[in-house]
Amino acid sequence: MQISTMQKRFFVLLCFFSLLSLCPQELRAAPAIHLPDPITWVFDIQDSADLTPHGRVFLKVGGRRLLVESRTQFHFQVLDRSNYKDHAVPSSALTACSGWFAGGGEDLYAVRRAGRLRVYRRWMDEQAPEFPFKLIRSFSEVPPYRRYTTRPPTRVQ
Repeated sequence: MQISTMQKRFFVLLCFFSLLSLCPQELRAAPAIHLPDPITWVFDIQDSADLTPHGRVFLKVGGRRLLVESRTQFHFQVLDRSNYKDHAVPSSALTACSGWFAGGGEDLYAVRRAGRLRVYRRWMDEQAPEFPFKLIRSFSEVPPYRRYTTRPPTRVQ
């Protein structure tokens, strides 16, 4: 009796899955993968009595708030990636936002370069040409990656 190639492959797969089912759960767990920390904007803006916005702008990186602007006078919104080109934001930006109030505003974006999180700003005015982006903040010790796993965390006792 001769065994075909297809039968051999089926037998090998059957043996493999049988052995895999005998392995402890810890060995079968999915490996850890590294994903970038989520970076989001946090706007702490309130309107004063004369309805002028006042507040602060932060970047939130993995639960840590980094102060970007301590005194701003704009209402901000996060820019969708599809609008980056309209605001002259580079495609390498991790996140961007735009603030506007009473004929003026600013665009902000963040990039990660050389292990640092760098924030750039440009001013905008209805009556003036576009200003270039300038570096306003550079944060060190911002971890580029946080460890995620595809399985729920377990407690070690």
